[in-house]
Amino acid sequence: MITNTNIDVDSSRRSLSLTVLRWSQERVHSTKSIINDMLRWPELYSFEAPHLRAALEALEKAEVELNCLN
Repeated sequence: MITNTNIDVDSSRRSLSLTVLRWSQERVHSTKSIINDMLRWPELYSFEAPHLRAALEALEKAEVELNCLN
């Protein structure tokens, strides 16, 4: 039997999940922006570019996965 309490709990869980998903998407976007900015710094580019590009690639994959959860 479905009760209002069950519906409220399910609704709260869904709302919390969507909030966490949105926060995660925002963090991925912010981190990608920071990495792109760092790639513009000549001092960092010469020795950190491969690591920054790898991190950016991982974030892009995470972003795709997060979008699939929407």
